[in-house]
Amino acid sequence: MPDGRVIFKPLPPSTLRSAGPGLQESLHHYALRIAAQCCMSIRKLEEFLLRDDPRAPKAGNAAFPSSWIGPRSNFRTLLDALQRDTGVSNLQNGTFHVIADVVGRGGTRRRQIRGEGRVWCPVCYLEWEDESSCEPLIWAFEMLSACAVHGVQLESRCHVCAASQAFSVGYRQRRFCEQCGSPLGHKNGAEESDRQALWVNSTLLQFTAWIEEVDEPISNARFLEFLRAMSDRRGEEEGLPQVVKTYVRWELDKAVQERSLPTLATLLNFAAYQGVAVQDILCEPTFAASGHLVPSAARFDGLLFRRRDLQLPHRRVVYVISKLTVGKGPVPPPSVVWAELGLWCNGVRGYCPHEHQAYREKFLAQRTFMGLDRFKRAATSCMRLLESSASDSKQKVSLREHLRTNYGLDDAGSSHCANACANLRKALVLSADEAELIRFEKHRIKKTERWAASADPS
Repeated sequence: MPDGRVIFKPLPPSTLRSAGPGLQESLHHYALRIAAQCCMSIRKLEEFLLRDDPRAPKAGNAAFPSSWIGPRSNFRTLLDALQRDTGVSNLQNGTFHVIADVVGRGGTRRRQIRGEGRVWCPVCYLEWEDESSCEPLIWAFEMLSACAVHGVQLESRCHVCAASQAFSVGYRQRRFCEQCGSPLGHKNGAEESDRQALWVNSTLLQFTAWIEEVDEPISNARFLEFLRAMSDRRGEEEGLPQVVKTYVRWELDKAVQERSLPTLATLLNFAAYQGVAVQDILCEPTFAASGHLVPSAARFDGLLFRRRDLQLPHRRVVYVISKLTVGKGPVPPPSVVWAELGLWCNGVRGYCPHEHQAYREKFLAQRTFMGLDRFKRAATSCMRLLESSASDSKQKVSLREHLRTNYGLDDAGSSHCANACANLRKALVLSADEAELIRFEKHRIKKTERWAASADPS
């Protein structure tokens, strides 16, 4: 018999918020709210939650959303601890627990790479109410382009100074720019109108609503069943076009050998081609693989999201590095260059090691006017501003003013950074011209041939 005693919990029993179907609060944002209520950082909250678990992962990963929401991480440790210490039993709805064993982390925003951090809806931030507003789980999808409530495109940079924002800024500070302090909320957001993006956004909203309703995790065998059913389709009506057949074979081979889990883009590809929801593929795989679901005219043509072709970025990076290395002007940090070209450092080093080394040597040899971290942040901000306007002499002046105001650089430092970014922007623009790339590559071939001829001992 209950004795009427109240069981107190060490953390406040705040409920998981929601703005409607598919718009449930992410556990990462929930943890930020709890930390703010307890006057501690999210790092300290993580340490508190893991206080009695000797098998728990080392504290310090709380800065990354995947540590709280998944998939494919140790998020369940923090989830279980939060439910234990708050007494709230449905916090799993703010995570990807349903698909944690089925879908890889590719397709979710989980690290601050290539200059980008978290995203937000500027109108949601403008209309924020502390008693009810939240950052929904759906914002964690990398392919989501617009807010499901307001229809405006999500933003990842301050609309005033173009600075990106870290994932785990405190609950009360996260609606203001880390760099310039300006409010991130405004009413001038651009509406999403692209047909494919609208379809993706709608499909992801349905998918997230389904995640909230399901309690038991989905087995990876479901996706394998779907692939086998697709692979077995035969005949004029049931058969697949060659491009889709090759895609299915590739994914089936990976699944059978357990090399990797499917990404969100893979599931969206199949959902678009079959005219089904993503959750249909995971819940009713045989039905979702049927060849008679929708007329061909109602499907998207081919594949929505093809495998990334690195040939052009690799050609461009050799051109850009060479131009900057032989030039007399200053150069920005290597990581800024790789980010502008959409490549990882290891990818650049592996493809063109000599050019990579030459660029690093030039960068390290130039005079230092500021710390490396400040140089990276300032240069990244300058590149965003250069994208939106012509890089003439007036623009360089405005860049220097921007750097002095927002990054505290002196005249020498602001001039150095502005010139370095202008040089990079010029090289990037030239590298986008196929004719220029061909001329550059022919010149390199002739140069190599002359060197080989002069080095030939015969």
